[in-house]
Amino acid sequence: MKLKKKILIISGGSGSEFLFKIFSDYKKILEINSLINLYDNGKSSGELRKFLNYKILGPSDLRKIHSLSYKYFSNKTNLDFFNKRLSTKSFNNNISSLTKLEELLILNKVNISDYPIKLKKYIFLAFKLFVFNKKKFKSNDFSIANLVYAYLAIKFKTYNSSEKKVRELLKIKTEVFFNDCENLYLFALTKKGKIITGEEQIVNYNKKDKIVDIFFNKTNLTNKNIIQINGINTLNAKIEYLKKKYYLKPKLDIRSKK
Repeated sequence: MKLKKKILIISGGSGSEFLFKIFSDYKKILEINSLINLYDNGKSSGELRKFLNYKILGPSDLRKIHSLSYKYFSNKTNLDFFNKRLSTKSFNNNISSLTKLEELLILNKVNISDYPIKLKKYIFLAFKLFVFNKKKFKSNDFSIANLVYAYLAIKFKTYNSSEKKVRELLKIKTEVFFNDCENLYLFALTKKGKIITGEEQIVNYNKKDKIVDIFFNKTNLTNKNIIQINGINTLNAKIEYLKKKYYLKPKLDIRSKK
């Protein structure tokens, strides 16, 4: 028997669907893996990172890749775990058991009764951490799967473990690698000296004022940081200042390196 050809897709989450769809026609001869970053801080990912005092990366792109692999490379098609989104307005703090959580989810048109037992347990523990907590996690549109990935990343101290737990539990064929698992935030500088904060804003930026460089920081830039940067007169002076103050660079994750 011939060994499968290995393909590594280097991309974000949503940008991969076309390739997964194409490669699914060759799933008997191809092994598809993926390399992504986890800097997302939009929507519920941003709320999760904020809730945990900016100590974790964003899980959305990991969820998207696993979802694509499950959709195109799995024989099962009935698991809606990756697609279910809810609002925290639908919940209260009086949940003490998995059974009660299942009842509450069914009221919100989410039925997890057919999910693997361990996955249901992870969902319960993730809800206990994020939703049924004295500290309020507020989101009008959050992904159940994002809660699980983030919970596992906190519990096992790395998204590598989170990725492996979900992949093995759901028999997902695509292994997802990360450029770096250190918790960093992105911001960009444009040719006219404008600061763009956040991965989502950078990805969706489409103005004529082109981005000239991207920088990393351990937290989101504050308004004070941005005012200080804007007070520097020339573009070259801004670049020089930013390279000295925001010198952090990602370090290739050891699992990806291997």
